[in-house]
Amino acid sequence: MLFVLGCGSSETASRAAGTAAPGSSAASLAPATPPAASSAAPALPTTAESGGASASARVAASAEAPAPIDAGYPAGSTLPGRSPVPTVAEWNAQTKEVTVKGSSALRCETKTVREWLRVSCRDKNDTGGTPTAVRITQGAGPGVFTLTAGGVVSVVLPFVEGTVVSAVFSWTDKSHRLGLAWPKGSPEPAVYGAFEGAASPLDDPPPKPVPGDLACQCDIAVNGSSMCLPSAWLGKDVAGCERKYLGNCRKMMDCADGAADAPP
Repeated sequence: MLFVLGCGSSETASRAAGTAAPGSSAASLAPATPPAASSAAPALPTTAESGGASASARVAASAEAPAPIDAGYPAGSTLPGRSPVPTVAEWNAQTKEVTVKGSSALRCETKTVREWLRVSCRDKNDTGGTPTAVRITQGAGPGVFTLTAGGVVSVVLPFVEGTVVSAVFSWTDKSHRLGLAWPKGSPEPAVYGAFEGAASPLDDPPPKPVPGDLACQCDIAVNGSSMCLPSAWLGKDVAGCERKYLGNCRKMMDCADGAADAPP
């Protein structure tokens, strides 16, 4: 006997049926094979992000997505001290997602049912690539499952205190390492992990340029100055000079110095 687990669509999209369509093939979700020992530790983010893609992206993806991929588990798939691995119906009934940095850009769904966490990536990512593979690079063991089938890649594991798991998700155009961690002795984290290098609304915005910064860079490049402070042009329209002569350091410096032939 087998029971099945499928990859649902993003959190607010409609849920497809929890069993494979007649004539479709079911992919086996097998425990991950432990890799060679790795000393790399996943990043531990400290802020929060809503999982999943934007509402419009989720609706569009749901309309175009194929039927969910079903994956069979061995009958009675349980571990000592753990609840049974969730069924398709249980995953599909869960409409909320947990926070994993970078998941929205990569179109990855992040759900929990009881102590079980599933990270499923399908559809095109932020650069147009589609999922191809996933492999566990740290923390493989009983209860850590992977799925690669039908354009869906997933990891399922018990996310409990002491969890430290890393996996590399691959798309047709790139790969990102996923780090998941719940440090021992700590409360349940608000952010379960992060896809390293993936864009996230949690990232700090780039600092706003200070008027005079570009002029200083030009002063160092053109005049060989060893030190420059933006306050050197206090009271002058140095910001106007920087905008007008961007890419022309000589003119920018003439403007900042008040030259008549280089007005702001």
